[in-house]
Amino acid sequence: MKLSELVVLIKGGGEQASGVAHRLACSHFKVCITEMPNPQAVRRGVAFCEAVYDGEKEIEGVAA
Repeated sequence: MKLSELVVLIKGGGEQASGVAHRLACSHFKVCITEMPNPQAVRRGVAFCEAVYDGEKEIEGVAA
């Protein structure tokens, strides 16, 4: 099995987790992010947790 075939589960979609998810996605990993119903991220404009409210979020070309 290739590493790029693995699914990486990330707990939380805050600013740091979103940075990790973005880098993994750009490296062709499959990424799954879990998030609480009411995200606690401070800078939600640069975090995938905003998808909880908007249904989707795109950061530098990577969509969630």
